Amino acid sequence: MIRDPELAGLADAVLIPPFPGRTPPAWILAALEGGLAGITLFGPNVADPEQIALLTATLRSAAEEPVIAIDEEGGDVTRVTYWSGSLYPGNAALGAIDDVELTGRVHEAIGADLAALGINVDLAPCVDVLDETENPAIGTRSFGADPALVSRHAAAAVTGLQSAGVAACAKHFPGHGSTRTDTHEVLAAITGDVAELRRRDLPPFQAAIGAGVAAVMPGHLRLPELTGDLPASLSAAAVTGLLRGELGFTGVIISDALEMRAVSGPFGIPEAAVLAVTAGVDLLCLGRDTSEDMYHAVVAALAGAVRAGRLPGRRLEDAADRVAGLRAWLAAARASAGASRRDTAELDGEHIGLRAARRAVRRYGQAPRLTDPVIVEVEPRGNVAVGRAAWGLARWAPPGGVRRISAAPLAVVTVDTAGTGSGPGEEAGTGSGPGKEAGTATAHAGLAEAYADGAPAEAGTAAEILAAAANRSLVLVVRDAHRSESTRDLVLSVLAHRPDAVVVEMGLPVWRPPAGSYRTFVATYGASRVNGQAAAEVLGLISRLTGGQAAALGLLGQSPALLQGQAPHLGRQPPDCVTAHEVKAADVDDRSAGTGLVRPATILVAAHEREAGDLHLDGVGHVDGRAAHDRVHVHGEAVGVDLGVAQVNLVPAHDRQNVHHRGRAEPAAPLGAAHDRDEPAGRLARRRRTGRRRRPSG
Repeated sequence: MIRDPELAGLADAVLIPPFPGRTPPAWILAALEGGLAGITLFGPNVADPEQIALLTATLRSAAEEPVIAIDEEGGDVTRVTYWSGSLYPGNAALGAIDDVELTGRVHEAIGADLAALGINVDLAPCVDVLDETENPAIGTRSFGADPALVSRHAAAAVTGLQSAGVAACAKHFPGHGSTRTDTHEVLAAITGDVAELRRRDLPPFQAAIGAGVAAVMPGHLRLPELTGDLPASLSAAAVTGLLRGELGFTGVIISDALEMRAVSGPFGIPEAAVLAVTAGVDLLCLGRDTSEDMYHAVVAALAGAVRAGRLPGRRLEDAADRVAGLRAWLAAARASAGASRRDTAELDGEHIGLRAARRAVRRYGQAPRLTDPVIVEVEPRGNVAVGRAAWGLARWAPPGGVRRISAAPLAVVTVDTAGTGSGPGEEAGTGSGPGKEAGTATAHAGLAEAYADGAPAEAGTAAEILAAAANRSLVLVVRDAHRSESTRDLVLSVLAHRPDAVVVEMGLPVWRPPAGSYRTFVATYGASRVNGQAAAEVLGLISRLTGGQAAALGLLGQSPALLQGQAPHLGRQPPDCVTAHEVKAADVDDRSAGTGLVRPATILVAAHEREAGDLHLDGVGHVDGRAAHDRVHVHGEAVGVDLGVAQVNLVPAHDRQNVHHRGRAEPAAPLGAAHDRDEPAGRLARRRRTGRRRRPSG
């Protein structure tokens, strides 16, 4: 019989609890020193790359290679870049492209970014086959509806992540794609029988296992023929029988968050933990909002279940052994990947995430020609996994040109909606929009500006949108319009009066308005930052940089706005660059004030220490309270670099005017350069070293 102190240690060895805040509390560090397996990071733990790296270093100081796990799927589900949007498109975009090499490269880059930050387990990829487009939990997180397509991309994603030294975790076993409910809220039912499950849902997991996936995550999913009344996450038949036995998986099985209502509701978190380990789960993710007290309650519940004979001690030991094996693999993989690490985020001078997003975007209809556009973004229905991560086109839009609204129905305006449109591949005008009958459209109340602080958008009427866009181009941006009748009604109400409007779908393009009712329809297959930039380029909001222009900017194909507020590649500083701490904000176009988007009315680059040969970016304004600091490639002491889309002026320090006054930035005199109105300013000034670098003076 295992002694009580050993029981507590074994329980700790299978737990990855969360913690609040951006620094590890004392109880977490003490638990790691005592044998805790690791932790799970969530959005509230993350601020910026430097903070994440410091956090993970602190965790590693308490234990040798603890599990440091995070949900970083790319696309709509991001934690590392939650406040600014992912640098990579999600699975739906990659599936639409269907280039497995590209999928592997994208996931290798995601893995390299995580490894550079000290994160070693990615709770991704999502390998669910999207059989139900109304699914509220999966959507753009899936590679697609074809089991063969999802399988080949699942294998590529696993290989890419793990080649960077980060463990992949295929989810949500045995398949979440056919459900119509979200396990964050309720127990979700898998449609069909076991035979259908084998044909439709299991092949991607088999492919991931064949690719050597380190971990698999069972979902809180019920298929009565397999799991009875239990979810798969708590079912021995699903975990031990099907996953371990039939599919032959020998790696670590990680639970989905036990705080999710599908299991915490009927069982409570401590009992769900006991049932999960008993069923064959090895490592328990408790969820974002579980407390220190709940962590202790779970430890006590596991130890008590062993003492009571409900949980075999050997099962707990086996789980702890598997987790120890994973930690050993992580240490070896980290060392190996670090020794051979290459810059995976760039391909032929172009950021791999942006390249993928550009390849995924689809345009139907005419090429848009926008004049002083009004861009209306309609908030989607909620998705707990996605949260309220940054999305939309505001980063690339003219200042004040974006309105964020919701589409809550209030039945005001009547519009004939007979023939409400078609999804791609359907005949136009068939009236086949999901969940919508021909007849009366519904209008909405209260048009409001988008809020940068995350405040909820107010509802908006078609009439108010039309009034705001009078004599201006109009762009309607939606996400998963097929899941919201209110959104579809709003779009159709507006298009009835403005058939010249452009519609951008930043979710799945399952529904689109009937042919002839719009000028342009753009589908991005996701709402990540790079999906947004790809759409902005198609709309003509920004110019797409050529290879030479990108090299001049030092941005490797990215728009200067792409990494606004973030260090390139999630914190890996490029060589020979001035860092954020060496950049002083000075000149910013007045039109950009308060928009979070810097525009290059003038960019001052000063040679502050002429004897050292430094050229310093001295005037780019602020974004979200921080200096915006894109890279500008400097060719000697040239007075200007023609980028094709903007003129960057380089001036000696003695020519600067009014750069700083009483501790705040004042505008410098314009240098007469020609500027593209829609091209944002750059971020890190590339420095030309001919001597010792010295910090810039006042």
